[in-house]
Amino acid sequence: MPDPIREQVLAAFKTKLAAITGVSGLTVHRNRDTEVVQFPALNVLDGNQTADDGVTGYTRYEMEVAVEGWVKSTTALLGSDLNQLYAKTVQQAVSDRTLGGLCVDVLEVDTAVDLNRAEGQAPSAAFLTTFQIIFMTKQGDPFTLAP
Repeated sequence: MPDPIREQVLAAFKTKLAAITGVSGLTVHRNRDTEVVQFPALNVLDGNQTADDGVTGYTRYEMEVAVEGWVKSTTALLGSDLNQLYAKTVQQAVSDRTLGGLCVDVLEVDTAVDLNRAEGQAPSAAFLTTFQIIFMTKQGDPFTLAP
């Protein structure tokens, strides 16, 4: 049996982020739940979704997907390095808003930032950016993409 459209969308989104260029050593994970030890890194987190069956015979889904990003740097460059990774992430995520024809749109929703400057540790920073991905399937059939 083929993967559900939701899984295809999430896999395509992670693959898209893994193609980011200009960030040396970037690793991209999906649903990682252990401490990040290799920097820079991104982690794509599967999120909640809403469904609207409407009257068209198709189900329209609005899915939240969060992306965590981490960098480790010098104090002087920490903010700049984090902002570079954030900007590259958003640029890549929305460069093809259909993810190769799987969805209707990819939208950036919000971002939170955390700077870790604990004494005795190398400075690190993280962001959490939420995207909304809209896709459609045949009503009652999450394996079949809507035309």
